[in-house]
Amino acid sequence: MSALRLRLFVVVVFLSLIVALTAAAPRLGARAPAAVTPPPRAVSSPGTLTPNYGLRARIPQSYLGDDGAMLVDPSRDRLYISANDGVYLSEETSALHVIDTRLARPLTTVENVALYLMALTQDGARLIGYTTLPSDPGRLLIYDADTLALVDEFPPACPPAMETCFMTDMAAGPDGRLYWTAYGDTRVNVLDVATGDALESFVAADAPITSLEIAGDVLIVAAEEDDNGLRWVRRYDVGAVPAVLELTAQDMYGGSSWLIAPDGSYLIAINEFGVMQYSTGTLEFVRTLFEG
Repeated sequence: MSALRLRLFVVVVFLSLIVALTAAAPRLGARAPAAVTPPPRAVSSPGTLTPNYGLRARIPQSYLGDDGAMLVDPSRDRLYISANDGVYLSEETSALHVIDTRLARPLTTVENVALYLMALTQDGARLIGYTTLPSDPGRLLIYDADTLALVDEFPPACPPAMETCFMTDMAAGPDGRLYWTAYGDTRVNVLDVATGDALESFVAADAPITSLEIAGDVLIVAAEEDDNGLRWVRRYDVGAVPAVLELTAQDMYGGSSWLIAPDGSYLIAINEFGVMQYSTGTLEFVRTLFEG
């Protein structure tokens, strides 16, 4: 399965879960199993979680490539898709496709742009895209979210301690801040979207970071296995600069992809066992939602 198709699966499952789970806040007393064993079976029959479609449409094959980015904008009923073949994206053959999710049909296309990552500022005013080419170490493209007009572009400011500036994940924080990490790095970097200025850089993990997720003032950082073969998840308060570490917990099941509910009330992790819900308050496993 290509990286983009995996992201599409994650988006569909996550959107299907939001309505069902928002009212079911995780119990603070829930505890994860003590060993790396298959997790408890789903509360409802395993494997029966089915997306509840209002409309269903097939995405044209021309939208799909081996790599790219996808982002949902619920306030505008939009789905953004930027897809390409290969690790480095080609602007000559690329476009940002915008789909109306209410009507399930193409809305518009921004030609000659190849985005590897995308995020929306928390106020919804700006769409942030990251693009990289073999001849370019990477740039952030800032679009007006209403008109999709390009309003600014600049390279991310890389701290001297970083070995590479190839961004692998990013998330929009409060007050117009963007939190991002680079390939193989343990640092989280913070910049001001309006000016491009670097605001902060801090070591947030003991192994390369795999996921950054933000809801409100809550930042979740997940990482690869450390030198002891353990995976850890950390929760930070990013209401102000500098960020404050609040909690660290072991990830018993090795989540390869993480998502946070829009209101921050729970986490979703995708791993070899399926789709799982975690408590944002304790970072502990709550239940299996879908068995893979």
